[in-house]
Amino acid sequence: SDLRSYNEVLRDVAVGEPVFLTKNGRGRYAIVDMDEFEKTQATLKLLGELVKGEMSAKEKGYTNLVHFMDDGISGVTMDRPGLVDMIRQLEEGRAAAVFVKDLSRLGRNYIEVGRLTEEFFPEHDIRLVAVSDNIDTAEGDNELAPIRNLFNEWYARDISKKRRISNKIKGNGGEPMGQPPYGYMKDPDNPKRWI
Repeated sequence: SDLRSYNEVLRDVAVGEPVFLTKNGRGRYAIVDMDEFEKTQATLKLLGELVKGEMSAKEKGYTNLVHFMDDGISGVTMDRPGLVDMIRQLEEGRAAAVFVKDLSRLGRNYIEVGRLTEEFFPEHDIRLVAVSDNIDTAEGDNELAPIRNLFNEWYARDISKKRRISNKIKGNGGEPMGQPPYGYMKDPDNPKRWI
């Protein structure tokens, strides 16, 4: 079997391309890079969350749904294309409600999300539903919403700090950070080494 010479097989595979394992010429399995696998898993999770949001919106009588996504952009910044487009459409009166998985999906900036939830949405008569946080402005104010926003911002700061520390430890330990430069490749026997 070709799998006995795994490293030789990998040398013939282009970076980013899947490896298909077959039995009698019929595809059965695919081997993909872990980064690609994790991106695919994140996309599937996102799609699952969208389905939950759609179900919640439909249960509350909303049928003309528009999706805004900022996949891969940090919620710490409020300058995200999907969010900016959503706000513009809300200002134009194109929607009556905003459904999000939780408040952190609006953003992880306590001041700006507070401005949206406490000023912008009420001024424009926009209903806000945060499905996982059990928040629906049609049912009255939620006293915990500002606290959730604060924790969302703290969470983003904490993760950022931990990520920097982890990267510093890896870098100081000689582990390459990122993809190898042009002309180099990851060592098939040790992906933490470039050759």
